[in-house]
Amino acid sequence: MATGFLSHMLAHPAVYSVVAEMDGRVVGSNFMWEFQPIAGIGPITVDPAAQNGSVGRRLMEDALARCKTQHFVGVRLVQAAFHNRSLSLYTKLGFNVCEPLAVFQGPALGFKNRGARCPAPQKRTWRRANRVCFKCMA
Repeated sequence: MATGFLSHMLAHPAVYSVVAEMDGRVVGSNFMWEFQPIAGIGPITVDPAAQNGSVGRRLMEDALARCKTQHFVGVRLVQAAFHNRSLSLYTKLGFNVCEPLAVFQGPALGFKNRGARCPAPQKRTWRRANRVCFKCMA
């Protein structure tokens, strides 16, 4: 599954990718989804043996430099809250925490909310979502 996902990202024309090498071996990678006007970073990976050696910082700096040259209005990423070192790095690079995300695990409860429906997104929905993103960036 991971190989298929990476193959998809590497072949996609709107996904920028970069790898970090050390002594001839790949020790990290980063991807940036270049859908205007906001770019999205991730996933970023760093080999555990190469962590704490500035690999992640350099991968992020490369992506942020690309954001500037491609004139994106902004950039966003999702970060695992338990990983304090990466949170610290992203803060140093200028990112602001906008929203917490939660992961729920386990089987679904199996009940239905009769009043809820999820229609396909419309253009106006995307415009509203973009306003939320721009507000968060301010």
